[in-house]
Amino acid sequence: MDDEWKSRSFTSKGFAGAHPQEFENTVMVFLHVIPDMDFANGDYGYGPVNAGINIAFLSEMFEVLSIEYMEPVREKAMPPEGTKYAVEGLRKIVNEDKINLLLPLIKSLVESGQFH
Repeated sequence: MDDEWKSRSFTSKGFAGAHPQEFENTVMVFLHVIPDMDFANGDYGYGPVNAGINIAFLSEMFEVLSIEYMEPVREKAMPPEGTKYAVEGLRKIVNEDKINLLLPLIKSLVESGQFH
């Protein structure tokens, strides 16, 4: 993993500037998603997002509201009404079949206070 990429805050950059191997073993969880917050794969100073990723928007009760695919480099996604959390990752990891496997872990970590 690139030291510069590791040193930057994930909360402001997500997968921006990540190398392909980081996509293979990383899921990003965004807490406190607010209305009209957009998720963008553009290069805003950290480097581009070089892979297409899925983003799952979750309610406060960890229900999946929608899952959207974002193309690499220039795609955006907007959370639907009621979104509290978002989860990003490769399509093979964050998808309709596997998101339910991730939800108990995400919920447990959020409720334990290990995310902030």
